[in-house]
Amino acid sequence: DGFGLLAGSVQYNHPVAPGLSLYAGINGTGNFYFSESQFNLAQASLNLGGSYRRAIDTFALTYAHGEIILDGDRYRSSDGVALEWRRQLAPTTTISVTPQYARIDYSGDNDVRNANFYALGFGVRHGWLGPWQPVLNASIYGGRERDIRDRPDLGRGIVGAAADVTVSPSPFWAFNAGIAYLRSDYDGDIPLLAITRKDDNYVLSLGALYLIDRNWSTRLEYQYQRNDSVLELFPCQRNLVMLKLRYDFK
Repeated sequence: DGFGLLAGSVQYNHPVAPGLSLYAGINGTGNFYFSESQFNLAQASLNLGGSYRRAIDTFALTYAHGEIILDGDRYRSSDGVALEWRRQLAPTTTISVTPQYARIDYSGDNDVRNANFYALGFGVRHGWLGPWQPVLNASIYGGRERDIRDRPDLGRGIVGAAADVTVSPSPFWAFNAGIAYLRSDYDGDIPLLAITRKDDNYVLSLGALYLIDRNWSTRLEYQYQRNDSVLELFPCQRNLVMLKLRYDFK
């Protein structure tokens, strides 16, 4: 179905000492479908934290609360903490390590999906000085979503990888391409089926950004997503095209 999207965010950063700063932010997104309104989706999040930079190392600790509203009703909430360590290896090269934990709570009959989530990610960012100024971001990660309602078929282990490249042929234009892969291995057989779910998810994305002026920008995005599964219920393909207009208060 076609849809309209409305999104906004506010982020505040406050230096408190040399190398030390505190930050807080709120974000919200709403997807409103033209025909299939029962799938209208709203997401909101709050984050609080602080960062400390010493020489080439930066440490950041963040608490985040998130809410998902489906068709006007609360679907899922989460509370989590993440610790990030970034090291500047060179003027245009940074590596990072990010352990995180979250408690995920579902509403109504979906509460059998309540889980504790643990993950660890490794990332690298590298830029090249010169024409088009290409920048590469790459990451690998692994984690476990452990169901707490004695439903191992709803818990899973995950491993994934992602990479994207951005180029800027002019101060006003930027182009981006990315790929991502996620493997999900569930912990137990689905009741009555005696089959353990295993999924492979693939995502390809392309984007073009144009800076209209110092405040306004527009972005055209395309995303292809495919999910493969050992169960016939879960394989699917999705094509998504979005045209966005953004305003930044500076």
